[in-house]
Amino acid sequence: MSKRIYLMPLLLVGGVRSPKYLKGRVTPAALDVEWAGLPCGQQDVMLVSAEVTQGQHSELVALADVAAFPLDLDNAVTAAALPTVKATLDSFDIPSHWVNTSFTYRRVLRRIMRLFFLSQQLNAKWAVKLFNGTITPASAVVSMPENARLKLTALASSLGVDVALLPLDTKIREVMRLMMEAWPKSPIELHGVSI
Repeated sequence: MSKRIYLMPLLLVGGVRSPKYLKGRVTPAALDVEWAGLPCGQQDVMLVSAEVTQGQHSELVALADVAAFPLDLDNAVTAAALPTVKATLDSFDIPSHWVNTSFTYRRVLRRIMRLFFLSQQLNAKWAVKLFNGTITPASAVVSMPENARLKLTALASSLGVDVALLPLDTKIREVMRLMMEAWPKSPIELHGVSI
């Protein structure tokens, strides 16, 4: 058995959230393994670290809406893997324009976790859901509903991002990248895995 890290859909039933394919209160018939998760605010995606066998891992990665990180997070994202990594992140409404071949998977994961923490802050403070199908990471900040836009820029400002210098057509993904870079650089751990 090994601890593997996945992105997978999040189910919400009666105010309770669980990863779609792992046993929880919402999903009692799903795969019964030890896991810990980090939801992305009100978005329908969760980062999950699960203790799985090779067979269980194969079962999870065979699902179309599950993405797995490599076991060795210190491997660099290769040029061949880069388009797949970006497409996978985009499919979960996670901005991917910042990923390049100078990144290890651990560094990619660390930034994703920062993004999830930022989304949780937006949710906890102001109940803001960033992406709703109409608004995506590629949308301009100015296209967001005013309340959400003001909350996003307030959070960015609190992290030291000078939002006054951003043009009106700045994409949400760019503001998120700036906030991911401004987030404190302290170590992050998920289910015993140091990120």
